[in-house]
Amino acid sequence: MEAVATLKDFEPPAVDMLGQMPYTAFQRLPDPLNPPGPMNYWKAHYLKIFDDEAIDSIINHAANLPSPLSEIHIEHMGGAVKRLSEEETAFGNREAEFALNIVGKWTNPAESAKNTVWVRGFWQYMARFSTGATYVNYLSDTREEMVRASYSTKYQKLVSLKQKYDPANLFRFNHNFAVYK
Repeated sequence: MEAVATLKDFEPPAVDMLGQMPYTAFQRLPDPLNPPGPMNYWKAHYLKIFDDEAIDSIINHAANLPSPLSEIHIEHMGGAVKRLSEEETAFGNREAEFALNIVGKWTNPAESAKNTVWVRGFWQYMARFSTGATYVNYLSDTREEMVRASYSTKYQKLVSLKQKYDPANLFRFNHNFAVYK
């Protein structure tokens, strides 16, 4: 809070969401941005490096948005995420400094290729700064290796728990590791 105090004193922010919030509130933040109707395609990374080159890359890709509805989310992975050790919860990849979510959003079906190409190209370029995984709720790719990477070292334990407590796979509307052994 001290680091941004001078910025806030200089000019009151249009929106100020800086501060602690419950995890459930954080997860609901993008809900109003996703009304029914527009087409969406997204890909994400956990970023281990967030240096000048990474920032310049994000700025350059943002300058070429194919749709004004598209979004780039950059989320700092500090605070409570860093206070717990890697083995304390199912949440993995605590070494990441930021999460980057690239969201292509458009309304004209004829623009689908242009928008998905932009998202994929941006995502591929940013891979050089990535841990190789992403936040599981941002997975657009449900291949086993991506689900494994997102759960990190906890993957096999979660598979065992799933097999033990949900053998009928009742809770299957997620990135479901029950299908993997």
